[in-house]
Amino acid sequence: MRWLLLAIGAPLSLAALGLLTWAFVLYQDDLDAKNMRYVAWKHGLASINLDRAVGTLEEDPEGKRDLIISRTPSQLIKRFGFLLTPHQAGPVLERCARDSWAGGKTAFYLRHSQMIVVFETGVATQTGLLKPC
Repeated sequence: MRWLLLAIGAPLSLAALGLLTWAFVLYQDDLDAKNMRYVAWKHGLASINLDRAVGTLEEDPEGKRDLIISRTPSQLIKRFGFLLTPHQAGPVLERCARDSWAGGKTAFYLRHSQMIVVFETGVATQTGLLKPC
């Protein structure tokens, strides 16, 4: 019986230790795409500050593809809280959107970030950062 407990308990303890190391030592920065809370949020298992989530998403190509592309504006609003038109984002970002690859297309900024999402036929097809021009 002791050997059975040891055979089951040892791997579980090592797995828990590995998870704790991942969570608290290796990827503790809030803006790291491998941060435990961000990864859990991407999969709908935790809530985090949405402005920080967008900041982390800017550096996460997999997250952009999975969470933004092929989504409708209403799905993005449900996930990120709100979208801003280029006009609502302010004159600098409005000019950036107008003079960039997103100009002339239906586009929204995610929250108060510089990440813009372009929509065609009602779904997101492109996303990118438009830093102040």
